[in-house]
Amino acid sequence: MTPPAGPDRRYFATPMLLTLLLTATLAQEPLLAPLTTGEVHVDVTAGLTGRILLDGIDTGIDAPAILTGVAPGEHRIQVRGECMLGMAFVTVEAGHVSRTSVDLQTTGGFLEVSVVPATATVLLDGLPIGTGPSVGQEVACGPHRVEVQAESYPARAQEVVVEMGTAQSLRVDLTVEPDPDPDPEPPPRGRGVRRGVAIGLGVLGAGAIGVGAYVHRLAHQDYRNYYLPAFEACDDVACQEELQDYRSQTIARRYYGGMIVAAAGFAGLTTAGIVGFTSDGVPVLGVTRRF
Repeated sequence: MTPPAGPDRRYFATPMLLTLLLTATLAQEPLLAPLTTGEVHVDVTAGLTGRILLDGIDTGIDAPAILTGVAPGEHRIQVRGECMLGMAFVTVEAGHVSRTSVDLQTTGGFLEVSVVPATATVLLDGLPIGTGPSVGQEVACGPHRVEVQAESYPARAQEVVVEMGTAQSLRVDLTVEPDPDPDPEPPPRGRGVRRGVAIGLGVLGAGAIGVGAYVHRLAHQDYRNYYLPAFEACDDVACQEELQDYRSQTIARRYYGGMIVAAAGFAGLTTAGIVGFTSDGVPVLGVTRRF
């Protein structure tokens, strides 16, 4: 479209100028909008780590890290590690990066031990911590050994695992006999029989392999030492046919018979091995069986 000539050109340029000014204003508006959130850089004791909690809410981020989109104001930052805990407070300003360092400290739980008789002494990890009827104290996170001793009673010990921020109670009564251990598992039925079968099959298999190898060797020797020289010495067809019948009926039977006997012996040894292993519950082909 060609702009009009003369004074009317100003009426054509005015809408275009307004459009350009409006476009520029809209393009710059996001850049001029104020930031409404801030960031928090959370650091921890060197070499340690843990999950960051913002005002008691799990952020799903492990420290050290930067938390984005944090509302302005004062916030409580907690870092929870394995048997370790730390806390700090930070003030966040919109559009700024705040920093805080959390010192992780080893923490545990509370353990209470009630004993009978009341004169019994309680030992924690080998050190006495008091006398009954009830003893309680804060202990470090992790496994511990509690032992109770009293005159005229056998001492009794028990392992406990204390988790972070928990309270546990343990009662030990030396006047009551502990439950006896369950009867040991009886040996699987038929184990001795299966071992005997395995040994018998192994002996038979080894013997069969030896016999088969011996017969197979005799066939080779008969073929080389008797058949070939006699066949070459024959002067007529009848002699050769007789020797060929001997080879097919005698030598060949020994040859293939020895192979069959040896194969049967090998199968017997394999079966003996399987029976012997499974009688002790040893895994065979990825499957453990007990008999």
